[in-house]
Amino acid sequence: MSLWDRLRKTKEVDLVLNASGVRAPCFVGCIEGIIEKGYEIKRIAGSSGGAIIAAGYALGRSIEELKQMAPHTPYESFKDFSIKNLCSLTNPSVYSGKPLDDFYRDIFGEATLKDFKIDCKIAVVTILGRDRIILDKEKYPNLPVWKAVRMSSTIPFIFPYQELDGIPVTDGALITNMFDIFPEGERLLVTLSPRADFSVKRKVQDVQARYLFIWNYLKILAEYFLDAADNRHIPQEEWGKTIVIPTFEIGGFNFQLSPQDVERLIQYGYNAVIVSDVM
Repeated sequence: MSLWDRLRKTKEVDLVLNASGVRAPCFVGCIEGIIEKGYEIKRIAGSSGGAIIAAGYALGRSIEELKQMAPHTPYESFKDFSIKNLCSLTNPSVYSGKPLDDFYRDIFGEATLKDFKIDCKIAVVTILGRDRIILDKEKYPNLPVWKAVRMSSTIPFIFPYQELDGIPVTDGALITNMFDIFPEGERLLVTLSPRADFSVKRKVQDVQARYLFIWNYLKILAEYFLDAADNRHIPQEEWGKTIVIPTFEIGGFNFQLSPQDVERLIQYGYNAVIVSDVM
């Protein structure tokens, strides 16, 4: 029996929620499928949209609570165009980020990283050095959860970057895949990675623009960035530990998500886990 098979028999798993943009609800379906298969999630990590679900689960939110939260995410309200932010010489962004901050504060309240019930790691990356920083309760116990999630899910040029101890940090999805986040190999390690179908998505661009104004240019760059994260190379040795979640025409920058789209994303995640032979 291989080591992987022995690890699967323990029914314990460390989980990595890799990027996603606005498609974070797909991870809720994944977790539901993993639990349905009889696995216990011992540790969890997330970057970008994955940080939202990872943090919620680590705080003890049930699948039903996460499901109820997902359809009520006010995606449209996040698009509060700000000429002041756009003209900033140090932190330019299309949107102010305030409605996003308020949303995260609302769902995570006063919780700090020390309130995590299980080990949870949230990835951010420094802008100047491009170094990955891992936010967890050992290193940053008093950091508000909403702030950690906000740091990791800052789509570059779309929302203002945040600072960690005076250091500008941004979207955790800018880093390479997080296959090394739990290096000890104590148990099964599975990465969940959403991917749009680009033969379909090329016909369904999330950013619609007739003229290349600066705000449209920045949004198009952000969509390129999220598309590139989808297409990021998965090393051969990691394929057997990765569950790819097909999200079809729904890309990471689709701020027009309807409640029906959210339900579809949850189902996509659930289906991907149920049919996978990774676990």
